[in-house]
This record gives sequence, structure tokens and C-alpha cells, in this order.
Amino acid sequence: MVFSPAKVIFAGIGIFLAAAKNVGASQDTLVDLFDRIENFFGRLEIYVKVQLTEAMKNLIAKIMAEILGILAIATQEVRKGWGKKYLRKLLGKNDIEDALQRLEILSNDEARTATVQVLETTDSMDNKIEQVVDGTQRVFRLVYR
Repeated sequence: MVFSPAKVIFAGIGIFLAAAKNVGASQDTLVDLFDRIENFFGRLEIYVKVQLTEAMKNLIAKIMAEILGILAIATQEVRKGWGKKYLRKLLGKNDIEDALQRLEILSNDEARTATVQVLETTDSMDNKIEQVVDGTQRVFRLVYR
């Protein structure tokens, strides 16, 4: 017969092992965050070369603020010892995962806003091309009467 406190001990060990696994997952998430930040800065190089809508400028500012927050979290994670990271995971703290989710939401908003900006630019170009075509047709009518 199994001693009943043994079940509690084994359950506790299971919790500790899960927390240890989560510490490693947080480090993977941190790497993913830095990859996403790198991708954003690649897009930012393009954004600084084109005229942006106010909505896109505001969204870029929000993303930059989030990136600063992520860098603060990453700095804290680096400064913490393994034991503190382990304890935070055991208690269910997940700052890195939360930051990744916030950045993901902002990145999706960025993509939608960029799509709207492309639509607005395409519509504007279409209207200008129609004006040029109309003007050209008027000139031809005047010349070939």
C-alpha cells in the first residue's frame, strides 16, 4: 500500500518539474519576441521612407512603447537567477508570454492598418489616373475635330 503523503510529494514534484519546463519555455518565448522585434525594425526601415497616416504613426508609437517594455522585461529576466525564474513560473507569473501576446495584437493591428493605407493610396491613384485619362481624351477630341 502506498503511503498517502507520498502521493502529495509526487504531486509536488510534478508541479516543480512543470515549473522548470515553463522556465525553458519562457526563454524560447523571449527568443521569439526578439525575432518579432527584429522583423518590426525591418518594416520600420520602410515606414520611415513613406508618408504614413496618423493611425499608422500612432500604432508604430504603441509598438515602440511595447518594445521598450519588452526590453525592460528581458533585462529583468537576465538579471534574475534561475531560482527566481523558477519560483515565478511556479506561481504562474508569465510576463514574457503576456508581452508576446500584446506584441502579436499590435502587429496584427499594424498589418490591418497598412492594408487600409494601401487601399487609400490605390483609390487615390485610381482617381488621379481617371483625371489624366479624361484630360487626354478631351485634348484628342479638340485636336481631331
